[in-house]
Formats: sequence, C-alpha cells, structure tokens
Amino acid sequence: MAADGEGSESSAFGVALQDPTARKFLQIRERLLKSNLSSELADRIIRSVDDSLSRNDLSQPGRIEAVTLEKLTGMIRMVPDIAPPRGQCRAVMLVGPTGSGKSSSIAKLAARYQLKEKREVSIYNLDLYRLGATEMLKTYAQIINAPFHTPFTPEEFRKLLDEDPAEIMLVDTPGIGGGSDRLEQLKQFKDACPVKLDVHLTVAAGTDSRLVDRVFETFDAFGFDKILLTKLDETDFFGAVIEHADKFNRPFSFLMDDPEVRGNIMDARPADLARMLLD
Repeated sequence: MAADGEGSESSAFGVALQDPTARKFLQIRERLLKSNLSSELADRIIRSVDDSLSRNDLSQPGRIEAVTLEKLTGMIRMVPDIAPPRGQCRAVMLVGPTGSGKSSSIAKLAARYQLKEKREVSIYNLDLYRLGATEMLKTYAQIINAPFHTPFTPEEFRKLLDEDPAEIMLVDTPGIGGGSDRLEQLKQFKDACPVKLDVHLTVAAGTDSRLVDRVFETFDAFGFDKILLTKLDETDFFGAVIEHADKFNRPFSFLMDDPEVRGNIMDARPADLARMLLD
C-alpha cells in the first residue's frame, strides 16, 4: 500500500497528464532531458516559456512548442566564418580531446577556404604524437596545394608564421585530456603566435555530459574563442554542449557531420540546432 505522500504525488501526476497544457510541458521537458540538457536548465526553460505565454497561448500546444524553440534558439550563437578581411591574416587553432575530429576538421576547412573561397591557406601540425594524423594532413595539403609545416618548437612556430604569406593558417594540435602536461606545452605554442589567433574548442556531439564539463573547464583555463561541433551525424543527444556553450558564453563556429574528410561542413543556423534538440 502506497504511503500518503506517494499517493498524492501519483494523483497529482495523473491530473497533470489529463491537462493538455501540463502534458505538453511534460513532453517537452522529457525531450530536453533526453537531448542531454540538465534538469536544472530544462526546468528553467519551461518556467521561462510558461511566464512568457498568455492564458490563451497556454491552451495551444503548438504555441508552447514554438516559444520553447525560440528560447532554445536564443541560447545559441553562431559565427560561421574564419576568414580575415582581404589583405589581413589569421591563425586558427583547433584544440580539444583526442578523437574530437580536429584533424579532419582542419582538412575540411582547408578545402572550403582554399578551393571554394579562393583564400590562401597554409596548414600547421603541432601533433607530434600521432604520426598517422600528420601524414593524413600532409597528404591532404599536397592534394589541395597548400603549404604544410610541422614546427617542433614555439620559436620555430613563431618564425614560420612570421614569414607565412597565407591569409588563413590552420593549426592542428594533439588531443589533450584533463591534467595533461601537453596543455602547458601547447600554451607555449599559443603564446608564441605572432599573428591574430582564434582558438576553436573542438567537441564531438556525442561526448558524455560529464566529460563535456571537464573539457570546457580544462580549455577555459587554456583560453578559447569559439566551439566547433563535430560528428553531428552520430547522435541527436548534444544538449550538454549547447548548455556549456551558453554557460561559458562562447559561440559556435562550425558544425561538422561525418568525421571523415569527405564529410560536410553544415550550413546550420541556431534555429536548426534548437530544432534538432527538441525533435
């Protein structure tokens, strides 16, 4: 026999399911949680939607969903370009954990800007730990006729960039986990960069929510400007990345699907990402 408190809770839940408005809010909350948003953020979004709707709007489930989509969209910022103004140059460094898709993203970006945008691109490899990644990028640079450099020291990195005539210098880096001494080594290369530098934190969409928190904390201390979200074809459950982008106040730069070089750079908007979370 259920305790009085349990019976009251069950009764209240049953009443809520009979109310179309409450049922719609419960459905939306469940979808947000399944997308890997935290319960705290899901509840905050629900309260915000509830507060912003009139009594008439609350009687329309479609209106509730539309405003929820607006709230989610408002959380997401995107700056999908890395090209500097003509006549200027910019270095773009991709950082992140092992397996997040940095090397293939470098290759995709090089192809877009060298072949489609007709900008001068060069590629730098700082990952001296994975020879396979180095050879892949070197081969790809040869295919698109882009200069390829593998500096071994921060001083060599600075000298090469100083003499580089390219408009966009794409910089690949080793995979880094929490507490890795590679992060301090990489910071020395970052500090040696003599040109304007954008650092993009590369995160795979399916990264476990607990690991997402650790990744953002680690690279917030390192310093990053934007988020590059990869492997979107592998999962719909990337709410934790959206939540942390909002928490750390960083925009997204690019969205990638297939982790292979042949995969796409997706031309998505904030509303598209929000819809993917809510569907």
